[in-house]
Amino acid sequence: MQIFNNTAHPITPTVINRLDMPDYMFGVCYAIMSATYFLFAPLWGRVSDRIGRAKTIAFMTVGNSLGQLIFGLATGPVSLVIGRMITGMFAGGYHVSAMAYVADISTPDNLGKNTSVYAAIISVSTAGGYLFGGLLGDLGIGVTFGAQCIGLVAAGTLIFLLLDNAQEYDRKTPISLKTANPFSAFAASKPMWSVGVVLLFIGVFAASFATNGYDNAFNYYIKDILDFPPSYNGMIKAFVGLIGLTANFTINLWLVKKTDNYKSIIGVFALCASSLVCVVLTGGTISFILFNIVFYIFNAIYLPIQQAIVANSTDKVTNGVKLGMFNSIRALGMVFGPLTAGFAYAVWSKLPFILCAVSFGLAAVSSILLYFYRKTRCIDPAGQKLS
Repeated sequence: MQIFNNTAHPITPTVINRLDMPDYMFGVCYAIMSATYFLFAPLWGRVSDRIGRAKTIAFMTVGNSLGQLIFGLATGPVSLVIGRMITGMFAGGYHVSAMAYVADISTPDNLGKNTSVYAAIISVSTAGGYLFGGLLGDLGIGVTFGAQCIGLVAAGTLIFLLLDNAQEYDRKTPISLKTANPFSAFAASKPMWSVGVVLLFIGVFAASFATNGYDNAFNYYIKDILDFPPSYNGMIKAFVGLIGLTANFTINLWLVKKTDNYKSIIGVFALCASSLVCVVLTGGTISFILFNIVFYIFNAIYLPIQQAIVANSTDKVTNGVKLGMFNSIRALGMVFGPLTAGFAYAVWSKLPFILCAVSFGLAAVSSILLYFYRKTRCIDPAGQKLS
């Protein structure tokens, strides 16, 4: 399923160039998609609490195919925007439900391991999607979007028929259009908020801002400046995905088992920022690609650590609510990161990489503050205050 979720990404710059859109449109389109992701993620978290994770994942997957179909058939900015809006709305539900499913089937002892495995699967399947989409992109845009839509519908149907719910769902969970407002979800999640949670979510936003701003700038840069065909984009991301998979099953599992997550994530964010500085300073094509690969390794490590921290942060709200909030805040970074990167790119093609390095620096600073905040309050890694 995740393969087909990412099939169109390698050809998105080609779609924008084919329609003769301004450079900043790559950021605008992604930001619009992420905005609806942000708006609907809390609602889908509640829906999955009520009707079950499997049904929600299946429905979101099929719905995503509609947005991709509209985007693939777009003839101008209006249809581009509509397609991205629909895709973002359903993508939010898929990720919230899938993460909640992992949390539901995990215990506190193996949650870190399971989130690492989940992140590794996402990483390798995302890479596979880029490779598949990139190779199809050389054959034509219509071929790529057609294969993606068929694959999403098939995957959603199989999930609905074969996947069991991870828990007994609660038919009494309230669902209304009001819960689609992410700011209402803040009120629903009031029991989990504290200074520490605010610092944690600052890091979540800053890291998401940097990751998504960078990723969109990189995809467009290698098409616009380096003039790589879609297949090259797919092959680069596939290679990076394999490296990320290896990192998740080696470095990340070691960090989760042997270190304090609140401490180790500081170093990971610092390494992300440092590698992006090297990307900016390098001048050659080969060194540019190599430093980006180094960045992708560190970038693949931080997310499962962050997910484990959030899932263990409090037991006062359901996993659907917690992870709905987590995805909403990540989606804010997915809105402002690419949007900022798009307009920054119009000024200088490497400016987005500088801004993303600064944002990872902010994530490291907020994580340092969070670590010392917890230390002064004598809070153990499981989130409980020590006596």
